[in-house]
Amino acid sequence: MTVNQVGTGNTLDFGINTGVATGGTFGGNYSYSATGNNDIAKIDSNNNGNSTSLSNTVAVTQTGNTSVANVNVLGALNSVTAATSGGASNSFTSTVNGNNNTQAVSVTGGGSNTVTLNQGKGGSALAVVAGVTELATTNYN
Repeated sequence: MTVNQVGTGNTLDFGINTGVATGGTFGGNYSYSATGNNDIAKIDSNNNGNSTSLSNTVAVTQTGNTSVANVNVLGALNSVTAATSGGASNSFTSTVNGNNNTQAVSVTGGGSNTVTLNQGKGGSALAVVAGVTELATTNYN
């Protein structure tokens, strides 16, 4: 599933419940891009909070200023990537918990961008942040 938002002040609140794993090649692929300013997105692959989300790929791209994206994934063999470019004061937060999950975030251009990666045990998290006024944090639960 792909969602593209262009313009100012867009909002996305996307929740889904998924399953698969054992091998990890048949989960869902979710892509979100925002081009513009003041966009807000919440992507939650365990929307009901009662089960796990398995074998999914979530990709987020933000271009513009003051955009916010929050991604929550609970389960195994998930991948989260994000790229923020060309703007200032953007925020990307992801919480990924479970075994064999990966996260990779790249932030370039602009200033005062914030990246917060909450990574559970058994996975890897990487944030590449350009610019001296930007902040990247990685928390391991």
